[in-house]
Amino acid sequence: MLVINWNTNLVEEYLQGYNIYYGFDSNSVNTLVKKVATNSVTFNAYDGLEPKVGDTACFKVSSYNIIGESNYSEILCSRGI
Repeated sequence: MLVINWNTNLVEEYLQGYNIYYGFDSNSVNTLVKKVATNSVTFNAYDGLEPKVGDTACFKVSSYNIIGESNYSEILCSRGI
């Protein structure tokens, strides 16, 4: 299981949710894989995104509201163990 948590923006500006993006390395994180309403997401083997032994999975997060999408977070990569 892979759990990602992040700090929320202190000024929520009518926040509607968060977009979670995935890639197999830090240069390929551009596939939208989940939209969530809270500042936490869990991936497991059923999602196909939990890194297997020796594999890397990278993620970035953005928030969105009625106006549009925020800038992306820093990219976080995890190697399966």
